[in-house]
Amino acid sequence: MKSVPWLGLVVLLLASPLQVDAQQITGTVRDQASGSAVANAQVFIEALDIGVLTQSSGQYLLLGVPVGTHTVTVTSLGYRTTTGTVSVSEGGTGVLDFTISAEALQLDEILVTGTATGSRAREIGNAVGRLDASVAEVQPIINMSDLLRGRMPGVVIQQGSGDVGTASTIKIRGSSTMRLVNDGPLVYIDGVRASNRMESGGRDVSRIDDLDPAMIESLEVIKGPAAATLYGTEAANGVINITTKKGAVGEAQWNFTMRQGSQWFRDPAGRTPTNWGVNPNTGQIESLNILENKTERDLIFSNGHTQYYGIDVSGGSDRFRYFVAGSAAMDDGVTENSWANKYNGRLNITAQPNDNVTLTANAGIGLIRMRIPSDYPYEEAVYAGPIDCARVPDRRCYRRGIPEAR
Repeated sequence: MKSVPWLGLVVLLLASPLQVDAQQITGTVRDQASGSAVANAQVFIEALDIGVLTQSSGQYLLLGVPVGTHTVTVTSLGYRTTTGTVSVSEGGTGVLDFTISAEALQLDEILVTGTATGSRAREIGNAVGRLDASVAEVQPIINMSDLLRGRMPGVVIQQGSGDVGTASTIKIRGSSTMRLVNDGPLVYIDGVRASNRMESGGRDVSRIDDLDPAMIESLEVIKGPAAATLYGTEAANGVINITTKKGAVGEAQWNFTMRQGSQWFRDPAGRTPTNWGVNPNTGQIESLNILENKTERDLIFSNGHTQYYGIDVSGGSDRFRYFVAGSAAMDDGVTENSWANKYNGRLNITAQPNDNVTLTANAGIGLIRMRIPSDYPYEEAVYAGPIDCARVPDRRCYRRGIPEAR
């Protein structure tokens, strides 16, 4: 008899409705453009970890929803993620319909790694920076060092001497001690490795500065020693992947660029130390700074003319695209015997005979001839010998003579 009250209590509990599970949310998901139902779309309440897939009719039903206001999210492949808010009363059903709009798929970024296949950015595991080289079309950028300077975090361009033909030093996150030779970063052009040597003959000359920035579409820089995991210890100073321009579908597009400029040695007398020499007329040792004499100065230093001419054409159809370019840069230094002439040509062709076959051919050629001056500009003045006297009768001609050196 004592168990009867307990039995009645259990019956009452079973008969009472569980209000927490009685609420639900339902609705339909449709395409905004066509109005057709979207099947297999994910509908969920992120805060409650509740979700379902829509049926072929686009309908969905979320069960066991607590009382209150909830934010419902809809996601589907090829559609923009959409959210909506609905309030659910006790024991009631909330209705929330969605119309979602199409969205282009965002594919993973592909990096040129110098291997047989590309790699997705998230699989590399390294810090990768990308630079659009189109800035070279609107700014007076004459070489790759100018293109990278101040535009890529972690990439430092150390200015060189400034003489024509000389290069700046490119350092990615500083110098590396993993190699005996402290070359610059590895350089790949359209997936093919190029020389990255820094030749030195009193002035540094870099192969990467031989390229014409106007023919480059983009650059990718893999920073830090972590690049060595893919390229070996040679990549301890980083990697620069260069992608050249390609043809686009459409009519032929012609571009012609011309630049003219001038360079000079500012305040040559103030930057040239006083030297000692023997006056050939008197035989006396005199202190001299021959650049204080305008006649002497004009014979040794002059304004250097810089000029650039570039032309390219691109175009094609769905089956054949092309990019053809050529350029010439002639720079004269501030001394008579310093100059640099650079000639570049490029031909990139893409052919698609059918939907399953794509043929690509990239070819580039560069011809560089230069004469770099000596290490110190004032030596050009000191080395000026009596042979130049016949050119200007009123010159004071000195020959090199330092008493301490005798």
